[in-house]
Amino acid sequence: MDISAADGQNGVNGYRKPRVESIDCLRGLIMAFMALDHARGYAFAGSFDFLDLKRTTLFLFFMRWMANFGAPLFVFLAGASAFLYMYRGKTRAELSEYLLIRGMILVTLEIAYFSRVLTFSSSMVLLQVIWVLGISMILLSLLVWLPDRAILAYGIVMVFGHNLLDGVAVEPASPWYLAWSVLHRVSQEVSLSPTLHVRVVYPLIPWTGVMALGYLFGKLFTLEKERRARIMIVLGVASIAAFVALRMLNVYGDPHPWHVRRNSIRTLLTFLNCNKYPPSLSFLLMTLGPGLCLLAGLEKSLPRIGKPFVLFGRVPLFYYIVHFPVLLLVMAAGGIVLKGVPIGDLTMDGLKGGIGYVYSVWIAGLIVLYPVCRWYCGKKSARTWGWMKYF
Repeated sequence: MDISAADGQNGVNGYRKPRVESIDCLRGLIMAFMALDHARGYAFAGSFDFLDLKRTTLFLFFMRWMANFGAPLFVFLAGASAFLYMYRGKTRAELSEYLLIRGMILVTLEIAYFSRVLTFSSSMVLLQVIWVLGISMILLSLLVWLPDRAILAYGIVMVFGHNLLDGVAVEPASPWYLAWSVLHRVSQEVSLSPTLHVRVVYPLIPWTGVMALGYLFGKLFTLEKERRARIMIVLGVASIAAFVALRMLNVYGDPHPWHVRRNSIRTLLTFLNCNKYPPSLSFLLMTLGPGLCLLAGLEKSLPRIGKPFVLFGRVPLFYYIVHFPVLLLVMAAGGIVLKGVPIGDLTMDGLKGGIGYVYSVWIAGLIVLYPVCRWYCGKKSARTWGWMKYF
């Protein structure tokens, strides 16, 4: 279907299309795992990287590794949702305007809010997943005016070709260091002034390409369920097979080759430990492939246990904004009630604990988040406030 056929209509059949529950469910599921990873960052008393093969255990490795699926699927599904926004009745111009405004809001939130709740500092700006979502949406607001083949070419070049840039090194002393970090390399802390420091964690390449491909992927949802589920399975299995083949060759697709370790388990872990910052081609194939297979399964049958995740997935930005303070409040409540810490003596170090404690904070946080998100979802569905469509 040519997406221009939907311009100015309430969907191709002249009526408003409902939300796609499978997308909302998958998005909500990965956001729940994001919350686990953030609970680990806040509440775990240790300081080592769970992906450090010299120190980690099998359980801790996969606890951290599962969080890898969050950003790729979130960015990819954001692209698909952009297409569905137009397919449900908006014109191309309305979509472009929506993406531009939402993108600017996301970049502002990253700088003014998320950097604060992650660093507890007013002088440090971390450019992470919300920033890259925002810039990708701003770019997509321009790309949507191009033919589908041009968008596809852009996405393929960004995703499949960006590891050719791995050998390009710009020294921190160079005036181009920050610019190159914004594009492709994770940066060290860069001081723009005595009171303002920036660190790029999510460079734009290849994330903008991931969103562009997700936008084209959204066209599948114009097909009937069974057919699109079959196509998703094919794409998912092909991505997994490409990941295994590419990783086995150890020539291209990831800047860190895997090595045979002292046993098969350790060898498997190094095989799966692909570069996330920035995401290598192997990393993206490894995460998007299973995600597409899971989405196909949710298309065929959405289990009852998935309903809470559907709710989270319907208000993703609101969930992401409030889950940080909710986790901190849960930790504070736990410190006061379980540890007997006086309110005046609450400190982050005093509220940390072991892995069991991390899971307790995570589960309690999700329980608190559910009614909060349900309230907001009701307000958003009723369009109580016009600006809510951007959140």
